[in-house]
Amino acid sequence: MARRSASGVWVASRRELLALTGGALLAGRARAEGPAERQFLFLFCDGGWDPLCVFSPVFGADGVDMDPLATLAQAGGISFVDHPQRPAVRAFFERHADRTAVLNGFEVQSVAHERCQQLLFTGTAGAADDWGAILAGSSAVERLLPQVVVSGPAWSDQFGDKVVRVGTSGQLPSLLDGSALARGAHPITPRPADAAARMEAYVQARAAAAATRARPGWERVIHAGYRDALARGASLAAYGDLLSAASPDPFDLLGQLALALDCLELGLTRCASVRYLGVWGLGWDTHADNDEVQTMHFEELFGHLDELVGELDTRIGTDGLPLSQSVTVVVCSEMGRDPKLNEWDGRHHWTYTSAMLFGAGVAGGRVVGALDGAGRGQAVDPARGDVDAAGVALTSANLGATLLQLGGVDPEAWLPGVVPIDALQS
Repeated sequence: MARRSASGVWVASRRELLALTGGALLAGRARAEGPAERQFLFLFCDGGWDPLCVFSPVFGADGVDMDPLATLAQAGGISFVDHPQRPAVRAFFERHADRTAVLNGFEVQSVAHERCQQLLFTGTAGAADDWGAILAGSSAVERLLPQVVVSGPAWSDQFGDKVVRVGTSGQLPSLLDGSALARGAHPITPRPADAAARMEAYVQARAAAAATRARPGWERVIHAGYRDALARGASLAAYGDLLSAASPDPFDLLGQLALALDCLELGLTRCASVRYLGVWGLGWDTHADNDEVQTMHFEELFGHLDELVGELDTRIGTDGLPLSQSVTVVVCSEMGRDPKLNEWDGRHHWTYTSAMLFGAGVAGGRVVGALDGAGRGQAVDPARGDVDAAGVALTSANLGATLLQLGGVDPEAWLPGVVPIDALQS
């Protein structure tokens, strides 16, 4: 995933550097084993994107202000909003519409950022695991990093032991090797190796014993999870060089995606999540200059997505197949933007938004749902994907149920009564 630096110089991708250095990060290291299982990559656009810029063409409606330079376009069965300053968007759909689906007009039922983020990823404002944690916790494959959060929000309740944050400063390797102890305001002097080994053995023995003696229920689950986390931590030490290569820069989307792909490729993780803050880290919360800023963000985002598809096609997973056949990519934002421009040519918060899926298990060339002439989501037949007044008013919970079903998890166990959107699935 080559990229241009701030100085305008092209920087080699991590994959290119691996080839040049003989694959130093991966050489001599066994790939994680296990049966083939669908994996997930979540790319979260923080701040609330404007679906009217790309996903939801609503032209000729008095209740919706569209960019005067925008036009309706179609590629491979997907209708989208075209714009002369967003050629990467057009190029992406022209190349990859056959593997891409768009979900329009689902509601997050809030206009507060943090609440919307939680609703987007969990379907509820209460204590819950997000979709990635549920998928990771329900996995049939034992993985060292069941859900790796490279950046962005995450929620865990029952599966807290399955969620691993890399950290905004890339601190996970220092936690694994113990060097983090010397970085605090009050550094801790390392103990002699023999004493450290005895302490480690003691902690491991106590954790194992507690897992078997603890009372039935959550206490036993917690102790067992702690024991397993200790074991995973010891095994992860062998991957310290890989994790150290993670980009701590929150504005470096390609660097963060590279780490997520490494973990998926090696079978270390089932679910990975990355946050994109937009060009120059401006964020997507465009209360002013909406069309200009959103255009910059979407243009860069879709350029990166095009590179991501290339990586998924060429990277080989633990099942011997390209990642594009095992990884489902979910691109989303926590809210939409008001259909009417404000006095600063911006758009305020809006409860209806869109999401885009591509990759494994996705019904390509399909748009499900739509906004009406007032910018509100329309009811949908979840089986066919057509707008239907007698259908379902979609929310983020329906998206979540769909992702769980794609991952082989029964949605009813987590979202009782919520209907998955079968039309998004191949």
